[in-house]
Amino acid sequence: MEPLKIESTKSTPFVDFDPNRKEQYINGKSYPENPTEFFRPIVDWIKEFLQNSKTEVILDLKLNYLNTSSTKVFMSLFDYLESQQKDGKEILILWHYEKGNEMAKESGEEFKEDLNLKFNIIED
Repeated sequence: MEPLKIESTKSTPFVDFDPNRKEQYINGKSYPENPTEFFRPIVDWIKEFLQNSKTEVILDLKLNYLNTSSTKVFMSLFDYLESQQKDGKEILILWHYEKGNEMAKESGEEFKEDLNLKFNIIED
């Protein structure tokens, strides 16, 4: 399995996934024109990684802004991660937000409420 690295743009986050680490990173703003298309390789990579992973998987997210379409993609991804956790996978979400960014904090809190995942909200 190859690493997946996507540089950030004005409207898409930086992605740094490496199969040799248990912690995977997404950082930045997410309002791509077509979120489903942008996130497809990311979701596919995560699915393959989970199939091969025997240890805890940590998804470390620092998303300063998510549009509605990106939020839907993340909810779908989190639902998938939740289903995999039932198969014995240990999955942890680290949701970072900048101090004072109440919208990012509230997004994390809403995700956490809706999911049965280990979900830590961290103020940076």
